[in-house]
Amino acid sequence: MEGTDGVSEETQDLQSAPEGDLEPKLPQYANPRGESLGVRDNPFGVHGTGDTSGYGLLHREVRMPGQSPKPYGGWFDDCVDYLEEDLRGAGVDPLTAIDRVVVSHGELTIHVAREHLVTVAKALRDDQDLRFELCMGVSGVHYPHDTGQELHAVYHFISVTHNHNLRIETAAPEDDPKNPFHRGYLPWKQLARARSVRHDGHHLYRAPGSDPVPASRRLGRAPAA
Repeated sequence: MEGTDGVSEETQDLQSAPEGDLEPKLPQYANPRGESLGVRDNPFGVHGTGDTSGYGLLHREVRMPGQSPKPYGGWFDDCVDYLEEDLRGAGVDPLTAIDRVVVSHGELTIHVAREHLVTVAKALRDDQDLRFELCMGVSGVHYPHDTGQELHAVYHFISVTHNHNLRIETAAPEDDPKNPFHRGYLPWKQLARARSVRHDGHHLYRAPGSDPVPASRRLGRAPAA
């Protein structure tokens, strides 16, 4: 909205605010800060051997990305706003369901509490302004130093309607590696083998390592006598 002098109220607020208040505002989600996972030495983190690469003095902090400041840019802002609105409509507080929103390298990743994964996936699919109809796959990532949430599952969604893509990321501890599942929204089971993350409620769940299809059939040949 514009004030009496033709300047927007938001601009007037910024002009009248103290200099220290001009810092980007971060949404108060459940876990907005990225966690430090330690320091990695040299390219591969290997110790006790001679340095023949010339990179032995490299020291790099390994840190999970934190909350990105608003505005996120492009369609990202509308996407997050629509998702928050849908979560409220489902009786879920978005500030609790969403851990943080990360925009990096032109890509959008929404970190979500695992107990709200199905609700978020349903909203992404059913909202006409979102329409993320396809879950293209799931990536499993193991962060052994991320205490209490060592196992991360990253779901890759695509909106054919709007030609958008985003990632939903959840985290689970090693001693309770379970994510909720609904095959109508998340038709994938392979992650149980990749990183031992079990999807509770999957109608085809099998213990890792088991396969009812004989190897001969999978290889397209007759079984050996």
